[in-house]
Amino acid sequence: DEEIKPDKEKEYHEDEHYQSYEQSSKKEFREELALKTTSLFEDVRDQIDAPLFPTQRSQLIAIKIAEHLDEGGFFDGDYEALEVEIGASKEEIEKIRKRFSYLSPPGIGAIDFVESYLFQLEDAGLPDSVYELATIVVRNLDAYSDYAKNPKFKAAMNAIKRLKNP
Repeated sequence: DEEIKPDKEKEYHEDEHYQSYEQSSKKEFREELALKTTSLFEDVRDQIDAPLFPTQRSQLIAIKIAEHLDEGGFFDGDYEALEVEIGASKEEIEKIRKRFSYLSPPGIGAIDFVESYLFQLEDAGLPDSVYELATIVVRNLDAYSDYAKNPKFKAAMNAIKRLKNP
């Protein structure tokens, strides 16, 4: 009986150690995510200047857009609220947001992963025919195999496989 008791204590302590490790891992993950989000905003904010955003107004709108990036780098802002807050039309906000396609990391400020991939393809330096096919495939990912007979398909798919979410 006495031999069983130490084993049970050992199991309990190992389990306790695991739970402690799991809790600290979760805490570290949350802290890392918070730091990453902060640094992502700071990285984007530091890029908001001329020539992409030449006026104070365009810089203000760009900063407001950057403030509405989610942890994945996607724009999740409410256009109507932004229109009221900064006195800009949805079209003006959208025009400025599209300039984010030239910022780093590639794909930042996109509405969704399709737009993020399209932003990245613009900057990929692909030959025109490969770029055109890649953009078509990205817009129709559910039916990508429909384009398999195109001679540029393999090159387009290789380019798409290198794309990342921001």
